Amino acid sequence: MGKGKRLIYDSLRLTSGLGADICVFHLWDTRKEELDITRLRRTLLDIAPHFPEVKASVENVPTHLKGSTPFDLLQIFDYLTLDLRWAAFYKELDAFESIVDRIVNVHLRGRLEEEKWILDQSSFDFYEALDKIKNVWRYSGLFTIEPEGNMDSSCFRRFVRSVNSLKARMDE
Repeated sequence: MGKGKRLIYDSLRLTSGLGADICVFHLWDTRKEELDITRLRRTLLDIAPHFPEVKASVENVPTHLKGSTPFDLLQIFDYLTLDLRWAAFYKELDAFESIVDRIVNVHLRGRLEEEKWILDQSSFDFYEALDKIKNVWRYSGLFTIEPEGNMDSSCFRRFVRSVNSLKARMDE
């Protein structure tokens, strides 16, 4: 088994062993200008059935593949992770609504400024995106928080308050 296949297998085995049900893959090298997306899918589909309790989710990470965006590449996968930062960067958030039924994890990725989450260089606001995903798309799956930037101990209380604020918003 090659290095890439071994990494997928070991990741799924670890996820299963931990009792988690989603394993997120950054499946392609973001710097490559050429890749065989069909081969990557086939590799994932060959290994994933060994761990039927785990959803092998592919994240919308950047690509340098000419003529393709992360959303384009994700079309062939069964389980998807939507990262807000990359959706903002590629201006693809709205496109994900058409495949929301395959999204199993949303990375609420942003920068914490005081107690407010900020998406830099985005045409949409962090909270606008969250409301859209939850209330318009009716997504009810897993949300994970991925803070960007320095998260030292001096901002821990703000982080906790911001997470509590997000939880309250989600519970509305």
